[in-house]
Amino acid sequence: MPSNARWAAIFVSAVLPYTVSQIVSADAGQPTPSSATIAPTPAAGPKFPPIGSVAKDFSPAGLEKLWNIVGPVQAPPFTTTPAPKLPIQTPASPPALYPTWFSPSPSNILPNLKFPKGFLFGVATAAYQVEGAVKNDGKGPSMWDWNSRQPNGVSDGTTGDIVDLHYYLYKQDVARVAALGINAHSFSISWARIFPFGTADSPVSQAGLKHYSDVIDYHNQMGVEPVVTLFHWDVPLALQAYYGGFSSPKIVDDFVNYAKTVFKAYNGRVKTWYTFNEPRVYCGQIAGYPFNATLAPGVDASVAPFHCAYYTLKAHAAAVKAFREMGIKGEIALKNDDFVGAPWRANNAEDAEAVERHAAFQIGIFSDPLYKTGDWPKLMTDVLPPSILPRFTDQEKKDNLGSADFFAIDPYRTSFVAAPEGGIAACVANKNHPLWPGCNDVKLFDPNGWADGPSPDPASDTWLQATPNLVRQALGELHRRWPSKKMYVAEFGFCEPFESMRTEVFRITEDVTRTNYYMTYLGEILRAINEDKLPIAGTFAWAMMDNAEWSSGLEAKFGIQYVNYTTLERTYKRSALSLVTPHTRHPQLTHITPISDIKHLKATSKMSDSGSVKTWLITGCSSGFGKRLAVSAAARGDLVVATARSLEKLEEALVGIPAESRQRIHSMQLDISENEDVIKKKVDEAVKVWGRIDVLVNNAGYGLGGLIEEGGSKRMDLQFKTNVFGVLNVTNAVLPYMRARRSGTVVTVGSRMYWKSEIASIGFYSASKAAVHAFTEALMTELAPFNIKVLLVAPGAFRTEGIYGQPFDVSNPIPDYDELRKKCMDRFNSISGTEKGDPNKAAEAILDVVRGEGVAKGREWPNYLILGRDAEADIRAKTSKILSVLDEWSDVTRGVVFDEE
Repeated sequence: MPSNARWAAIFVSAVLPYTVSQIVSADAGQPTPSSATIAPTPAAGPKFPPIGSVAKDFSPAGLEKLWNIVGPVQAPPFTTTPAPKLPIQTPASPPALYPTWFSPSPSNILPNLKFPKGFLFGVATAAYQVEGAVKNDGKGPSMWDWNSRQPNGVSDGTTGDIVDLHYYLYKQDVARVAALGINAHSFSISWARIFPFGTADSPVSQAGLKHYSDVIDYHNQMGVEPVVTLFHWDVPLALQAYYGGFSSPKIVDDFVNYAKTVFKAYNGRVKTWYTFNEPRVYCGQIAGYPFNATLAPGVDASVAPFHCAYYTLKAHAAAVKAFREMGIKGEIALKNDDFVGAPWRANNAEDAEAVERHAAFQIGIFSDPLYKTGDWPKLMTDVLPPSILPRFTDQEKKDNLGSADFFAIDPYRTSFVAAPEGGIAACVANKNHPLWPGCNDVKLFDPNGWADGPSPDPASDTWLQATPNLVRQALGELHRRWPSKKMYVAEFGFCEPFESMRTEVFRITEDVTRTNYYMTYLGEILRAINEDKLPIAGTFAWAMMDNAEWSSGLEAKFGIQYVNYTTLERTYKRSALSLVTPHTRHPQLTHITPISDIKHLKATSKMSDSGSVKTWLITGCSSGFGKRLAVSAAARGDLVVATARSLEKLEEALVGIPAESRQRIHSMQLDISENEDVIKKKVDEAVKVWGRIDVLVNNAGYGLGGLIEEGGSKRMDLQFKTNVFGVLNVTNAVLPYMRARRSGTVVTVGSRMYWKSEIASIGFYSASKAAVHAFTEALMTELAPFNIKVLLVAPGAFRTEGIYGQPFDVSNPIPDYDELRKKCMDRFNSISGTEKGDPNKAAEAILDVVRGEGVAKGREWPNYLILGRDAEADIRAKTSKILSVLDEWSDVTRGVVFDEE
């Protein structure tokens, strides 16, 4: 988020004829006319069509007209998503900054205090600031795409056209932080990528939904928890042109529609959601140049921030209500910013009152409605009439209160607060006072003239300081005033002084002030958790990498990674390594376990209840059951050959598991749709890895959606090539080894759809699984003499990655099926994220059965393993239906034999 992105005129000035870059030069929401020169709006002024003059036109031509308001856009240098080259090489720990007598090593700091289990050590980004590719894949323009092209909109003229190109490089970026041991990434979704035209009646972009689906899945595969913000300041330009964006009540319904679309698409894959990022700052932003030229008719800069706050809270409450009514799994809130503050002068009643006013206008404006009363702080309603600050109805107050599951704060700094010169009463009575209506004065230095803390780069020095000595008290005060069961430090970070002026990488990466900032803040947060019992569950460092810092462009550097904007290469800075320790980093991945280590691994592996370490060959391990079975088997001490069609995707899927488990997994490329001879050679190689195969798991496969007549035999043949013949070829390649040893286990993953094949559009898939069920049951009999067990697994719907990744077949549309096809496609696209099955529990159940332990201990071998309540219900329904038909038609069934002779 930050840099000098603090729109200081928020809630403070009646007239705002200033540029954004000037407005953000004030600290903590308060202007500083005595220390900053406020220049007028550029003579040229911004260029934006009159609000309401742009007609809705949802065609490609209409989208291009919106982009014409922005102007030409620079195309990215490439438009594909490269897979990261694994392993990611993390640098050696940098040398100590200071002698140990002066500054102990991190391992010796607060050694008896621990962060709680499951604590999120995260990093943060925002879509506009890092993604680039602003026009690709049908994205609509945002107001920041427009602002960056207005005179003085961004100090260095930087646009978001390319910046870090995270849109295409997200895999590399996620892998790089995962390699460090970072376990969470807070990022935002671009509203204009999901709805290019913004409105509820406009078309949703399937490309946008798919992109973020892939992003979320990749985070989860890499062990980096995705934390998603719906709105981080990049409002679709279309909404601003149609009605004035967040200065209009129309924004509420459009935002809620957008939120519901995203919730539904990613339900179950995202645990933590934010509706809005720092809405106080954003609502101040829209009142400053050049955004003040785009306000709704009848709204000016004097009321815009407060109207924006009102509509934002209504949108938040409505979105959270929808979140809960839809049964979305996870937690949701919004992100606050700023601080309560401390009196500048001890024992000064006016300064103490100023602190209360600062708390009300800076944090209470959004936190009182959510956590305390459902309404605005009284200090605000006492001074602001309804014409400026709209009042909530009784129902709106009820909707507000409790609409946050936790409290999130961006505590970049804490400062002292003083009463205005001349006193608070005089300020409150004078609407022309530069500090009205907040009437408090933030001080960056104490009464003796000493700074509150070390200063940042001049690009951010009007609002930011490193204040670790105050952060613990600040967090405690937030929890006291707005208590919640959980807190997140949603962003914190520092702008390294003069980093933008440096050209040598070794100087850029030596970000000492930022490193000290993180170390001291984390230490104080650790104390707050352990000594003050604050329920802080995670911290998120701003930022994952250097980025476009809003009105400061590329001048302000907050990243823990340096970005070369010519090559787009990323380089870790010292601060990146300060957030983790070497033993928390992910192990360096390797494709082959040295033979010299195999005996050691076998010797140290845990015996199953059957008395031996098992070796597994598992297909389809880049996601889903296969990935979880491989990881869980290794965690129990068994040895695994994990295979997948793509070795790169497989390696990515295995990033993040403990080193001890990872060394028990050998990864291998295997495409089961290849011919029989190729598969046999691959299986021969797999046997050599650990010396034998005890358990074969046929997991690889996929589902092809489509109608039988439209897809025909070509579609059926394609489905059978992998799901039937591929499984058969792998099984037949393994069986000679098992027969020779007179032991083994074959696990074949079927599907409940064999029992529910009457559903339109899944006939190809169901037919393939019916074939698999049939020959697997035959194997139960054929392999019994060789002491080879066979287990047929019939899972229901489970929430796994990429299971609906295959396109629905529309290559041969027959008009008679148009209505049915549409219904099938809608159902097909609505399933992901709604499945009730937990794949981790399913994997553990399969392991228990194969190893004869846990839920299977003391039980007979089942031959069949039905997983999921839906699978049970479907099987019972089908068998009951068949028995009912047999009963009803028994005379016919029995009446077709020869008459007794």
